[in-house]
Amino acid sequence: MPRFHLPVVTRRDLLAWIGATGASSSLTVACSSAAKSTVPPASTSPPPAPYLTAEQRSVLGALADAVIPPDDAPGGSALGVVDYIENLLTALELPTPLIFSGGPYSNRQPLPNADGTPSSSFPPDDLSTFLPLDRFATRAWQLRILGSAGVPGGGPNDAVTGPVVGLRDAVKKAVQQALSAAPANVSLDALSSGQQTAMLMALDATTRATIIQLVLEGAFTAPEYGGNKNRAGWTMTYFEGDSVPYGYSTYDTTTGKYVDHADAPCATANPGPDPMPMDSGTSLLVGSACLTLGGKVFG
Repeated sequence: MPRFHLPVVTRRDLLAWIGATGASSSLTVACSSAAKSTVPPASTSPPPAPYLTAEQRSVLGALADAVIPPDDAPGGSALGVVDYIENLLTALELPTPLIFSGGPYSNRQPLPNADGTPSSSFPPDDLSTFLPLDRFATRAWQLRILGSAGVPGGGPNDAVTGPVVGLRDAVKKAVQQALSAAPANVSLDALSSGQQTAMLMALDATTRATIIQLVLEGAFTAPEYGGNKNRAGWTMTYFEGDSVPYGYSTYDTTTGKYVDHADAPCATANPGPDPMPMDSGTSLLVGSACLTLGGKVFG
């Protein structure tokens, strides 16, 4: 079996490949308009009890920066990935688990005026109110977070697939393996990018894949889940975030027509140049995938 090798890539390479392979489709937040709210999102749930130690947080921060290195934009740790992971690991400890954010609106986008322009009024911050889980969802998330060992009777498919390793155990294992590769006499908060990458590569393939997945979730999730600090994850991917209720076009009751927003129209292409055009290699990959699937390539 070939060994897993992590290529040395820049942040821009990483984001280009995420976009090219469609990984961004796993993100959970809808598109937004260009109108921005100055009202910070509120939280109606108390923070979960501390779970990670300071050392564990430092190790996870180093791993997060190995996955998304800081450059002219924040790295994984500054994007709030560690807070996101801790919130997820303790999500079931609150009366209403921090699993499914409510809706339909955050208070990041304004309500439209009658003529389709943005008003100065904002809807309630429904996304900060989390929804209760039914018994099936509760059991499923217990299995994901705690694993088969933390659920009475274990997982339903343990006899066939083997016990489920919960996220708590996977993160604990990642920290232990990363610490074993950490250089001696160097503070975890002062590691070089190469040392952080070496710690990431010290993880076994399954644990490394779990950490990479958690880092990407935390960096690009809705801020209500604890990551994507200051929406910087959205900013660096040129994603404007949740759009409702203002949206990309609004209905003008005075004219009876829909009004396209000038800097984020629906009927035409966005104005201005592509902020992050694909290079020739990425274009070839996307074009080849389209043709293989029976599609067409234009331009």
